[in-house]
Amino acid sequence: MQYRDLREFIGAVEKMGELSVVKGVDWDVDLGEITDVLVHQLDTPMAVFDEIKDYLPGFRVAVNFTGSYKRLALLLGMEEVETGVRLVRAWRELRAQRRLLPPTPVIGSPVQENIREGKEVDLFELPVPKWHAHDGGRYIGTASMTITRDPENGVVNLGTYRHQVIDEKTLGCFFNEYGRHALVHARKYHQRGESCPVAVVVGGDPALFVFSPTHVPEGISEYDCAGGLRGEPIPVFISDLTGLPLPASAEIIVEGEMRPGDEVKEGPFGEWTGYYGAPEARRPAIRVNRIMFRHNPIILGYSPCRPPSNNTLLRSLQASATIWDAMEAAGVPEVKGVWCHESGGGRLFNVVAIKQLFPGHARQAGLIASHCREAIRMGRYVVVTDEDIDIANLSEVVWAMSTRSDPRRSIEIISRTLGGDLNTAAPPEEVYTSRAIIDACRPFEWKDRFAPTVGVSPERAREIKRKWPELFR
Repeated sequence: MQYRDLREFIGAVEKMGELSVVKGVDWDVDLGEITDVLVHQLDTPMAVFDEIKDYLPGFRVAVNFTGSYKRLALLLGMEEVETGVRLVRAWRELRAQRRLLPPTPVIGSPVQENIREGKEVDLFELPVPKWHAHDGGRYIGTASMTITRDPENGVVNLGTYRHQVIDEKTLGCFFNEYGRHALVHARKYHQRGESCPVAVVVGGDPALFVFSPTHVPEGISEYDCAGGLRGEPIPVFISDLTGLPLPASAEIIVEGEMRPGDEVKEGPFGEWTGYYGAPEARRPAIRVNRIMFRHNPIILGYSPCRPPSNNTLLRSLQASATIWDAMEAAGVPEVKGVWCHESGGGRLFNVVAIKQLFPGHARQAGLIASHCREAIRMGRYVVVTDEDIDIANLSEVVWAMSTRSDPRRSIEIISRTLGGDLNTAAPPEEVYTSRAIIDACRPFEWKDRFAPTVGVSPERAREIKRKWPELFR
């Protein structure tokens, strides 16, 4: 890979000509609103904000690091730049080639250049943005990685959650109830009457962030996955405070504890659904005991916003690959593609392409795709199409739905499925949701007599664009 930490990633982006440095913005909403506009247009530059109001030069915030397919390829260590289903297929192949590599211990780290402990701890020393106008406060946890350890089996987890700065020494945390490892680990400690040691990495190695927001299989650490992606172990040092392995490449690390029954008011926050989800409520607190940061530290921001956006692109890729894996593991044959659409936040509107082999094949594909682990929480729609549809192109998906499905026979509604804390389509007390499976394939029983389509094949279209590039700039 072309980078080993966030600074090297930013350097590689600059060499690509896709970096902008912005000076003098206000951390209070301005920075967040600039980011919101920036991430709603593909191929806008990665931005590094410096000389932020009220802060010394060098205390920076970086955003929009997945805002182009070239930067996404850089992030994932891909040699070729792909899009849509070809990108998902390339990512699955890359993952399959890599083996898990556990982290390797090192002595010391640049993140220890500045250490604040005890009375010196002040989270407001860092230029934490208020990302959205109606957020409950300033959120340091957007592209962060929360590190905890399972007290029973010792597996270390890195997960991405939202963290609000409540005061100089306290973070408020939002964890969805469905199987979030940090919450599971904390409860195991609390059942023993113990506090849960925790570290929050802000401005970490982007390769670690590839895995921290995703569903990594039980018993496997995100450190091992990121090492496999790199082809070399992630260097870590062991904290003398929490005992946790901490990434030596980090810009900022916040260490503390989650105490039994300790809660603070957290929220609201502008979420990936495009709404202010999960209103202010009492939620778990992290009491901060130490902050470490490099000289001229960089906060990596990945603020959620109304989809579709560049922030959704990485999520769409990851979820698509994981659902595809789950479908094949469940025995669904001839899956030709999966794409979790950006407009659904990479979760709510998912499309599967198959080559139909038997009656009911489309229903099988839709049911598995809607209820595997990656899709189970707050899934809403799954559309199943034939393999000739470019499922990453929403216009083609709607065309297939409009011309190959009949509402009476093609739509299945499944009730009482798992909802979520950010389900805007149900009242806050509702734990269930429903979901629809839409069969937009040619009807199997007469698919060979279905009207032929008009137009050129995707392969022929690519050939035409290569041959006459002056027409397709």
